[in-house]
Amino acid sequence: YSTLTDMNPTNVGKLGLAWEVNLGTNRVLEATPAVIDGVMYTTTPKLHVIALNAATGVPIWRFDPNNGAPPASRFRHRGVVVTGDRVLFNYRNRLYALNRTTGRPITTFGDSGWVDLRQGLGRPVEGLSVSASTPGVVFEDLLIIGSSVPEALPSAPGDIRAFDINTGKLLWETTLHAGAPKTSIHLKNSYGAETPCTDGTRIYCTFGGLGVFAVSMDGKKLWSRELDPSKTRYGWGYASSPVVHDGRIYMVNDNDDRAEFISLDARTGKDIFRVPRDEKSNWATPFVWTQGGRTEIVTCGTNAVRSYDTSGKVLWQLRGMSTIVI
Repeated sequence: YSTLTDMNPTNVGKLGLAWEVNLGTNRVLEATPAVIDGVMYTTTPKLHVIALNAATGVPIWRFDPNNGAPPASRFRHRGVVVTGDRVLFNYRNRLYALNRTTGRPITTFGDSGWVDLRQGLGRPVEGLSVSASTPGVVFEDLLIIGSSVPEALPSAPGDIRAFDINTGKLLWETTLHAGAPKTSIHLKNSYGAETPCTDGTRIYCTFGGLGVFAVSMDGKKLWSRELDPSKTRYGWGYASSPVVHDGRIYMVNDNDDRAEFISLDARTGKDIFRVPRDEKSNWATPFVWTQGGRTEIVTCGTNAVRSYDTSGKVLWQLRGMSTIVI
């Protein structure tokens, strides 16, 4: 959705390519760019962070956390967080803070610009595998983020953690669930692929096939709702994240057993509605927007893009979409 008026249904077919940037690879790009003050920030399939002039595509800076060496293996990445004077970015077990203007690590953050995500988990760092592909969510001076850890034992806990965005200090961590997985996942996915969201009062996390959790701003578990484990296409698991708006959580729970559009009370976790969807497995996150006094929740799917009102009624839909919706 955009508020721009110079692009409309009468001229959208005349749009042409404004610019393009060759990223030097044919690997899949799965990051969502962020545009702030005319600058676009994103990650590349080679796990570099780049800043481009959003109007022209001209590169401003590039940061390579691997110092010119190729990544050790393929690694999915969803993007960066831009806040204040910095860009927060995960590479393997490192959480970086980069200067927004120069792209250089901010040396006052952690250990000369980065924090080791393996630390603070109550066990020796050596041999632990901890990473994060989601950019996390910022609230005030907190970066709240999950992590990806191996499935086999022994492995690190996949805790929800909050870091000080100025210093990199770990402020709190919370274990929301411990136990054997109930569903399978894609080789490049994890059991914590979903990004948390917050309304400034609570933090909301989903783990597909497991449940929905609410956490206080200081890391205390407030409530949880179980989600039944369901079959997903090719056993790829889940990835759709929750969104919160006006005291309600909205989620798309698309799977091969029973696809649903769900709304929960953000304070209690109780159902507001559950609406069946004519869909199978999808991995896209809903988007909330308000126009002309009407709030809509727009969802993507293999069969259709649909817009719902706040009661779960379909307002409009557009068919002819991709077979894999992320």
